[in-house]
Amino acid sequence: MADQTIKVLHCPLDDFGGTDLFSLWNECFEFIWEAKTSKKNILVHCDGGVNRAPTIVVGYLISKENYTLRDAFTLLSKVRPSIAPRKAYIDQLRKLEVQLTGKDTLGSDPCIESLEDKWASAGKVLEELREKKQGEED
Repeated sequence: MADQTIKVLHCPLDDFGGTDLFSLWNECFEFIWEAKTSKKNILVHCDGGVNRAPTIVVGYLISKENYTLRDAFTLLSKVRPSIAPRKAYIDQLRKLEVQLTGKDTLGSDPCIESLEDKWASAGKVLEELREKKQGEED
């Protein structure tokens, strides 16, 4: 019978980008790597699946699977289009990539939006809708 044990690793990340990821990454990446090499399923999650979990998965792909930051974002965005890590976490992912490869493959890619960018865009759309509605009422 297969081992049905569930292993849990809790890595508390601040939702606002305030966690020093370098202090957590090795433990997180090794945990994921161990599950993968043991052919076990793994679930990486956070409340919304937008910021913290994607940050860990992208970091893992860079660190253990030799993805570039750009390719890791592209892959994860295909399976979870709503990802939008905080800018502070994107900056730490860039630092990780540079540390490991000497390159920053993300550059200033407008397709990679931080959570703050998406909120700002949503705020602009809401403001435009309010103005349009106000104009129709006048």
